[in-house]
Amino acid sequence: MVTGKKRTFVLYPSLGVGHLIPMVELAKHLLRHGHGALIAVVNPPDTDAVSVAAVERLAAANPAIAFRLLPVPASPDAGADWVKRDLDTLRLANPVLRDFLLRSQPATALILDMFCVDALDVAAELGVPAYFFFASAAGDLAMFLNLPYLYPTLPSFRDMSEALVRCPGMPPVRAMDMPLTVQDRDSDRIKVRMYQFRRIPEGRGVLVNSFAWLEP
Repeated sequence: MVTGKKRTFVLYPSLGVGHLIPMVELAKHLLRHGHGALIAVVNPPDTDAVSVAAVERLAAANPAIAFRLLPVPASPDAGADWVKRDLDTLRLANPVLRDFLLRSQPATALILDMFCVDALDVAAELGVPAYFFFASAAGDLAMFLNLPYLYPTLPSFRDMSEALVRCPGMPPVRAMDMPLTVQDRDSDRIKVRMYQFRRIPEGRGVLVNSFAWLEP
C-alpha cells in the first residue's frame, strides 16, 4: 500500500468509448478528493478512429488526468463474437499492463472495468490491490454475480418470455428483458460472460454507480 497524503489510482477501462467515459468521471471524483488518477487505455491495432479521437478529446478536456495508451496485439480470432474478441484482446494486454505498472509510480490500487477480469492476475503478481468499477446500478451487479449459480437451473432466457427471473438483491425481471449478452444459455458468448462474473468477486471490492434513494 502506498503511504502519504496523495494516493495514485490507476483506472483500467475496457474497450470502447462507452467504458472509457465512466472511468473519466470516476477519475474526476478521485481528483476532487485530492488523489491522483491515471487512466491506462488499451489500444489494439484495430481500434477505430472514433475511439482514438475520443481519447484525445477527453485527455485535452481533462489535463489533470493522465492518460496512457497501451499498444497491444489484436485478438487472434477476429471473426469471434465481440464479447470473446474483447476479452481476448484484454488478456493479451496483461504483459503490457504489467510492464507499465512496473515503470510507473507505485499505484495505491488498480480500478478495473468489469470486462478486465484477467488484469486481476497482474495485480496479484505485483501486489497491487484491485477493485472493480461497475458503472451500472447495483441491481445489475447483483444479477451478474448470481447468474453463474442461477442459470444452470433455468432454460435460456430467450425461451422464457414473460417469466420472471428472481435474483437476490434485485426486483424480479422478465426473462425477455435480461441483457442480450445473456439471453442464450448455450452460446459461446454466455461462457465468456460467466467467466467474467465468476472472477469479479476475486477483487478487493466493487465500486457501484448507485445510491440509496434509487435502490433502497
